[in-house]
Amino acid sequence: RSSLEAAVARIFGDVLHVERVGAEDSFFELGGHSLLAGRLLAAVSRTFRIDLPLRIVFDAPTVAEFAAALEAAEPQPGYARKVGDLLERVEALTAAPTGQPLTGVISHAG
Repeated sequence: RSSLEAAVARIFGDVLHVERVGAEDSFFELGGHSLLAGRLLAAVSRTFRIDLPLRIVFDAPTVAEFAAALEAAEPQPGYARKVGDLLERVEALTAAPTGQPLTGVISHAG
């Protein structure tokens, strides 16, 4: 539904080794437990540079709820969504066919 939720869903999927994760999927219903919750928070911290308490995974277990909690903890309004947008752009680049020019994405330094 948003680039932020997509980024959170990818992190959930990476931590839980699940290929497809939707906005209403629960961390615990997908196989998560307290040890994996710690890994989830470490991955979120590396990605967004936002540290969240372990309790947040239990209070906001779905992707949508977790993304909202991440936004509530962001250092400045709009920060988490900007990171999500950037991650979406990077993913689009890595999915681009090889040999295609990256015009419009990389600015010309000079």
